Amino acid sequence: MKGSYGSCRAYEINISSGGEVHNLFVNEWGIAKNPRTILCLHGYTQCSLDFSVLASFFSKSYRVICPDLVGRGQSSWLENKFLYHLPLYIQDILFLFAELNLKDVRIIGTSLGGLLGMILASNPHKYVTALSSMDMSEQILSAWDPDILKALVLNDVGAVVNFGDLVKLNEETNISPNTYLTIEDAEKKIRLAMEASLGPHSYSEWKLLASFHTRYDYKRKCFKPHYDPAILNPYDLPELLYNFTKIGVGSIPELDLYSFYDNISIPTLLMRGMNSQIFGKKLAEDMTKRGPRPRLVEFEGVGHAPTLIHLRQLRILEKFLEQN
Repeated sequence: MKGSYGSCRAYEINISSGGEVHNLFVNEWGIAKNPRTILCLHGYTQCSLDFSVLASFFSKSYRVICPDLVGRGQSSWLENKFLYHLPLYIQDILFLFAELNLKDVRIIGTSLGGLLGMILASNPHKYVTALSSMDMSEQILSAWDPDILKALVLNDVGAVVNFGDLVKLNEETNISPNTYLTIEDAEKKIRLAMEASLGPHSYSEWKLLASFHTRYDYKRKCFKPHYDPAILNPYDLPELLYNFTKIGVGSIPELDLYSFYDNISIPTLLMRGMNSQIFGKKLAEDMTKRGPRPRLVEFEGVGHAPTLIHLRQLRILEKFLEQN
């Protein structure tokens, strides 16, 4: 047991994958023996605590498991920065399923977490093939049973991802400094950077969001983002070269996961902010007509991505999960 956050249990799981040993930090709510489980997978620069309000809300009915992906929160920062990619994240999540012996799971995935959820909920042979170049334990692969997944929530992420849109969003939200002298300074600047995207929140909610986003650095005596800076630049390019490469990002092929999405058969819910730059209206509507043919729910005044801390959003999730 690593520690706790209120009624939350926290622990670490040691994993050897991608040729590197690392720890996956997990926050968990609810009764540990409850077989009905919600697995929450966060966005690219988020962490497990971003789901703390949601997890508390559902903790009476479900065991809610929220891991920090490597490089985020309190999980390990990788020595080999090139390993910050989808195959390693999938590998870690499969290890988590096996380690915790999960059998009755609903996945809620925001942004990057939704991409991971899509792959997990798809035809297992397809993503096993996609990961064949990774040093994955055969025991973990052979033990995987896709029937344990009962439902999937995709929060502001589609089956097609445009890298240019991701870079543009990062540029627009990354206007605040990488360090903050006080938590009040962090709250103010994070709100300034993210309010247009995340939508309206109360003063106390922004305090909460800022606390999720930052960690106190005792050596430098300031607050910093919780994640390894290398997740944003895994190839460790010099700043000038890194900025130059963003000019040509529009030429990078889109990430098309329809081959996974179209094989999903479990009940699925799509959620999007109506102002989202990442998950467009047309893409969302197209997805409702194929694959699992999910219901689409949109939130006015919100971009990328709904924070899932407002009661209306939680009630929508509650109704969907009760049916599955």
